[in-house]
Amino acid sequence: MGCTKTVKKEPREEVKRAIAISGGGPTLGIAIGALESLQTEGIQFDVYSCACIGSWVVCIYLSKDGTESKAGIEHLKKVYQENFRPDEVYKSYPFASFFQPDIKHYLDCYSNKVLDKSTYEHLFLPDEWLKLLQKWMQSPGSGDMLSFLNDFYPLNPVIRFWSEVIFKSSLCGLVKQPNADALAAGKIDFAKLNEATPRIYTNAYCFEKQAIVLFTNKAKHESPASTNGYDLITADNLMAGSSLPYIYEPRPIDGQYYCEGATVDTVNFKSLLDNHPDLEEVWVLKIVDYKQMKRPQNLVEGLSNFPMIFADTVADDDIKLFRYHLLEEEKFDLKYEKAEYEADSRLDEYDEKMKPTLWKSCQQPDDKQQHDDKKKIKLVTIRVNYKDVNFDWNQANLKKGIKAGRDAANRRVDSYREYMKRPFSLSRGT
Repeated sequence: MGCTKTVKKEPREEVKRAIAISGGGPTLGIAIGALESLQTEGIQFDVYSCACIGSWVVCIYLSKDGTESKAGIEHLKKVYQENFRPDEVYKSYPFASFFQPDIKHYLDCYSNKVLDKSTYEHLFLPDEWLKLLQKWMQSPGSGDMLSFLNDFYPLNPVIRFWSEVIFKSSLCGLVKQPNADALAAGKIDFAKLNEATPRIYTNAYCFEKQAIVLFTNKAKHESPASTNGYDLITADNLMAGSSLPYIYEPRPIDGQYYCEGATVDTVNFKSLLDNHPDLEEVWVLKIVDYKQMKRPQNLVEGLSNFPMIFADTVADDDIKLFRYHLLEEEKFDLKYEKAEYEADSRLDEYDEKMKPTLWKSCQQPDDKQQHDDKKKIKLVTIRVNYKDVNFDWNQANLKKGIKAGRDAANRRVDSYREYMKRPFSLSRGT
């Protein structure tokens, strides 16, 4: 009988993973569905980097059990099922439950403006009236009524008064943000969040500092680039990071005012590498895209489209900049990127993308790259069919988003695992 050789298997190395989740308001169902798929498939993350609604989704999810869990997903679904409006209600009241009018605040702002003496300082402009009279006397009958009204309205004292009161009072958002602690109550257990296994980062833009400010869920930081200076995540700074200008008023914290960080930096890519230089994979979930946009049919749809255009553009630009930064540092796994395009049947797009690249020196032959894989960072992108989801805050759209996110994550996990079966690839052993 022949002698059988025993082969000793080396234990698989664990992969340090991060996931970046963008904002996107009513498209948050995509994030829920994707997280559900990743949790079911056992894909775990050491770091979560988020902005705006993505921050709320992650904090609600991970504060249930302190780690990725089915109970956390069910809790997340329940919270947003209760906060997205029933379809029949939404049809004639198309506003999110988060956008509650504060009548007292409106009246306070308007009444303060009415009582402010500066409101009346420039109501009457005799010199401008004289100029208008001269203009129309010099060319009588040459203009139409619309032109006349366009010149008349800005000088009319009554119209000037109401314009001053309505548009220049201290009211600077369509809705005043609710009490943060009340909004988070029953949704986020901050004690568990602070003990959660993954590291979480959220952001907000500070007007006084003119800079992005990061918040985290742990007081201590294990990386070489210490982040002990980051404040802990609270309901207040989560609200600050969700203060979309014109819709939500800026959020005051300790005398400083904040708005949504995603308007400047989507998910803190640079800080992600500074704080975790040993990352091997960065998964990216962009939950809003221009393909979701449709021609607005009314004011509600017009307002919904407005912030999403810029949210998509900023997110796309940040992802491209992150990729270029990795290429420049020779840390980007081009081999994996090509395989991902191949799995998505987009090789023609990949070839076109690589033609003008300035990073040819980073493209190494397969035989060399395969030995250097563990030094490279895989950028794993979860591609969503965005056309299935719109900007409605109703329960039907939430369900569509969850399905779209789940399907997208399932496809990416399948192609990712297929790639990881190849020689010289690393896997977490999930």
